Amino acid sequence: MQSKYLSNFLWFLLLYALVISALLGAGEEKFEHLHLVLDISNAMLSLLLMLFLLGEQYQIQPNVREYLAIGFGIAAATELLHALIGIEWGGWFAWIQIYSGTLRPATWPPSTYVLPLAMAWTFWLAKRKSALRPALFAAGIALLTAGLFALSLMLPRYVDTGILGIQRPTQVPLLLLWAGVIAAYWRERHTNPLYEGLALMGVLLFLSDLCMLYSTSPHEKFTMMAHAGKMIAYTLLHVIQMRIAAEDSRGRSAAESALFLEKECLQATLNELRHQKFALDQHAIVGIADVHGTITYANKMLCEISGYWRILG
Repeated sequence: MQSKYLSNFLWFLLLYALVISALLGAGEEKFEHLHLVLDISNAMLSLLLMLFLLGEQYQIQPNVREYLAIGFGIAAATELLHALIGIEWGGWFAWIQIYSGTLRPATWPPSTYVLPLAMAWTFWLAKRKSALRPALFAAGIALLTAGLFALSLMLPRYVDTGILGIQRPTQVPLLLLWAGVIAAYWRERHTNPLYEGLALMGVLLFLSDLCMLYSTSPHEKFTMMAHAGKMIAYTLLHVIQMRIAAEDSRGRSAAESALFLEKECLQATLNELRHQKFALDQHAIVGIADVHGTITYANKMLCEISGYWRILG
């Protein structure tokens, strides 16, 4: 089946290529403020995707929409937590600044792993037509997020690669996970256009995570490429969802118009039949008799001609 939204994807891929080209020539400047802006923007975009999924009524299993919404919602929460820890806090929250060197890198793997893991679990449940309650799904994803956070706190003690200590040992499995998720959703694109949008978003997220393999510090150009790629991927899915909603709206409008015309035609036909029946009853000689020859009905014309009165049974 031909891709419906491949042209959108190619335009966003070109945009991502232009962003990478611009950042490649940026030298070794620090992008601390841009990093914070991108983190918060990605959290907001993920939250909006969650709300969009809950608000739209796609021709898809209701639970699947809710599972995906939960995945985007928890991904938004982890993104926001990752961003907030990076702020220079003071006053009552000064303790966050003390531990930010440990907490900020430890919140990064959950913010990148939650969404593909939620999408993988959603796909598995959808294929098995599972009726797992969304509350249980949310609890499972929350526990998984907590586990990833705990694991991330331990990794830097054993691995030291310069940047964060956890990047490379966690990034390769993430890329493999995204590859599997992309392939699974792409194969199901004929069942619902949303699946195609999720697969195309996954490709851009795969490329953005690939950029992280070359990152050497939290605020340098390859890190910015990764975060910019995530923002472009989320925006692409927004565009595709809006196109799906517009197509659904046009389809509903066309169906409503066709139904209205059908009702009008049916009403006109009924009116014509009533008119013909009235005309027939006024000008034709009509009589009805039972099997014994007894007249059970005679219209006005028959009564006038024959002298019978109407017999109503």
